[in-house]
Amino acid sequence: MDSLLADIPSVLRSGYFEIAGGLLQVFLISVFTTLIRLQKEYNTLESEKDELLAQQLSGKHIKNFDVLVASFDSAIQNAQAALDSHKEEFRSCAPNLGKNIIKVTGDGFSDTVDKFIADFTRAARGMTRRSEDLQMVHNDTFIASYATVHGDGACFFRSILTVLAYQLSGVVLPYDPEGIHEWIIRLKLLMCAHIQMAVKGNPQFEIDFKLIPENGTVRTLAEYFVKFIDPTYHGTDFDGKILANMFGKPIHVIQETPKYGQTHETFRPGRAVVNAIAKDHIKLLQQPNHYVAIVEVFHCLLSPTYACEY
Repeated sequence: MDSLLADIPSVLRSGYFEIAGGLLQVFLISVFTTLIRLQKEYNTLESEKDELLAQQLSGKHIKNFDVLVASFDSAIQNAQAALDSHKEEFRSCAPNLGKNIIKVTGDGFSDTVDKFIADFTRAARGMTRRSEDLQMVHNDTFIASYATVHGDGACFFRSILTVLAYQLSGVVLPYDPEGIHEWIIRLKLLMCAHIQMAVKGNPQFEIDFKLIPENGTVRTLAEYFVKFIDPTYHGTDFDGKILANMFGKPIHVIQETPKYGQTHETFRPGRAVVNAIAKDHIKLLQQPNHYVAIVEVFHCLLSPTYACEY
């Protein structure tokens, strides 16, 4: 990793922003993954410390524990410092990232939907299976089990991948599976390629993304892509439409607590007419400010003309 970081300044000076952006992306993913892992281990140590104090064990045990906690404090600070030290390099790349994403995901982009699905299926089978219990949603119109996902801003995309993993390989991914960050980025880059193709054939796509409230002053594809690949970007209805078209299957978003009589929303691929929720469709549960992955549906009666097929 140190040699990778050492390469970034020289790459930037040479004007190869695409390569520098890629190196920084790898670095950022690595640091974020390290921070998440350390924070989990730190929280575990904190809970153990509380138990030790409650049991009033010897001062020797407590002292050794404090040494462990201090080492994790140091590790977390070092990881955060490494991230902060490269903000300037990232700022240098940022103005060029959008254009480079367009280049990377243009005609020469290696990922296709079929390749993505095949690769993700293999990866999902190798991921740790879920140890957490599935949750249940039960209201007047819908009964289903769902898998919670980490609420880090990318819960929409995490939920999509969790549903796909279950459909493709029978694996229910855990709350925060190792390696999921890379797959979210790969999914987003595939969506960028799909959007570019859609814009060429339908100018309305470009008009639609400019009107997304969350995008603020975004006015070009390049600006949109920079915002879109940000790890904290929240999925929108526009992204639901893109994914439905890309995967060629409807995406159903079920309201956990229906508002104003609305119980669900369906994004249809192309001009498909959908009046039923089928087993191979992608289904998400929308909670307040959060999405989770619906794994199994046991009953639904969304409307007199909208049925479930299982």
